[in-house]
Amino acid sequence: MGDPLGSIYIDKQISRYKGYLPDDWTGSVLDKSKPARVLHQIVVDLVWAWRATAYTASMPVTAIKAMQAATLGYAKSKSPDASIVAFSDAILDKVSQKVPELVEDRRLRAQLMKELVTVADEFRAQRAADTPEMPIELIWQDFLNLDVFSLSVWSSQRISFVAFYNAYEAFLVNCAKQALGVTQLRATDKPFLDALRTAFGSDLSQPCWTCDEIKIGREVRHSLSHAGGRETKTLKKQKHDIILVGDVLQIVPDDNHRLLRQLRVGVDEIVTAAAVRPKFA
Repeated sequence: MGDPLGSIYIDKQISRYKGYLPDDWTGSVLDKSKPARVLHQIVVDLVWAWRATAYTASMPVTAIKAMQAATLGYAKSKSPDASIVAFSDAILDKVSQKVPELVEDRRLRAQLMKELVTVADEFRAQRAADTPEMPIELIWQDFLNLDVFSLSVWSSQRISFVAFYNAYEAFLVNCAKQALGVTQLRATDKPFLDALRTAFGSDLSQPCWTCDEIKIGREVRHSLSHAGGRETKTLKKQKHDIILVGDVLQIVPDDNHRLLRQLRVGVDEIVTAAAVRPKFA
């Protein structure tokens, strides 16, 4: 059996693993939906799902940043006075076993104790003044050499791609059900596409569902969910930019960023149209 790690591709640029869901966009779409109570709840569900998924996509980098912060925090921590005194006293006790005069001459012991505390305090001050260096890029690159970590980075982007798309599809289906006044509907049902074409005052099918970018996202989701991540015949016919290793799709942060940019366009179209429809009030 070959090495499975030889069959995966990872974007090693740490800066790519952030900014999946811009705060200004989420604030804007939530504000636009507020006048329509039913619509607003559907949008809130979508934003929550996307926000949670964005955290998942960013988790490998978040873990590295947390590690860096904890290490730097420990390096810059200050010992309390009581610890310095206790440490100095322990040193004198140890030394006294080899130098009996320290036990007999209490004045000498007190003088040594004073000097030890003073020197320890100077060391503490010097340590606090120094700014330790721990470049996050070096930590990131070191961890990418660990099989367990690199696999988690690779998997985080695949999982997130599916979750981003699924949340969007659920959002569209919920909006279509509300527009049609039905409780049961699937994205594969003909009434779903009809709703996008006629139920919102204008034809929203193209920017929300049938444009090339979203069709590719749908096929990639299908490949990841139902074909072991392999490029299907249908996807192969599309002009997609997904990296392949053999026939296996390699999802990198740019793929998720690109997908979300197009999905946000679809959300904006639906929210703008639905916000003024009585059924969403």
